[in-house]
Amino acid sequence: MGGSGTTYVFEYDDAHYARIDGGESAPGVFTRAWYRWTSSTGTLAIFGQLPDTTVRKSELGAITGANDLATQAGVDREAVRRIIVESGTKTSKNAGGMFYGMTFVYDIARLYQLDTSAAESMDGMFCGCQELQTADVSAAHSLSDFLLRCWKWFPQSGKKVTAHAI
Repeated sequence: MGGSGTTYVFEYDDAHYARIDGGESAPGVFTRAWYRWTSSTGTLAIFGQLPDTTVRKSELGAITGANDLATQAGVDREAVRRIIVESGTKTSKNAGGMFYGMTFVYDIARLYQLDTSAAESMDGMFCGCQELQTADVSAAHSLSDFLLRCWKWFPQSGKKVTAHAI
């Protein structure tokens, strides 16, 4: 047990990170979990080290599917309405198709907290996110650089996506 109540959970002894200890009301836990799903609101919160995600392409190079975050979390892609990126969230080397096929996602909160420095592939990261309206990049260190890097991930649907501050 940690100083303020952090507990070690032996089932997760290959943990990639630990949830910070917040005292008795929010004790820390060593865990390998990277998501929290709230079905009543359709909210997928992501945190810590994310698993690899990859896209599948046809012979002509069109994206035909992906090993996305919702699928890996056991969540129906079409049930996701909102994504919250928590502090310290990091992509793996392969981040392509991360949000693939999440057709009804309308908001990605705190997208600026997604550390993509390890990513070598981000093909089709937002492919199929047809309802996406807002992506919070308000606190990015270099907003213009972030948007330039981020914008290429969005599908060429002609739909306007707004960067906003919460």
